[in-house]
Amino acid sequence: MKIKLADYRILAAILDSPQTDSTNEDCVVRMRDLARATNVSASRLTYQIDVLEKNGWVTKVSVPSDKRGKGVLITPQGRQVFREATPVYTREVQRTVFEGLDPDIARALAHFSRSVLGKVAHPERRRVRA
Repeated sequence: MKIKLADYRILAAILDSPQTDSTNEDCVVRMRDLARATNVSASRLTYQIDVLEKNGWVTKVSVPSDKRGKGVLITPQGRQVFREATPVYTREVQRTVFEGLDPDIARALAHFSRSVLGKVAHPERRRVRA
């Protein structure tokens, strides 16, 4: 099944959300949090979530702790579509970013990326410079 990049990004944001737990499929991601994570306007996100729901990839739900709040659950089918699309998008990003890149620049970029990821993953290891 084909998936648009915008839809893939939304599924990725749902799965990357702190509210989503890989062991619990009933984790609700608030629409406002999803809009912030994807940098998509509320009206555009509502439209895209409607499309994803029609495809069976997400379910819209009420947020129990907030009567006005709306949330989204990713369905097992949505998780499967995301898993199947990930290698395709990964290859496309690698091709777009790295194809034809000078090897020295690619190595420097990889070193820089590992450094940034290490700081994000382990903030306690950051050195503070005065």
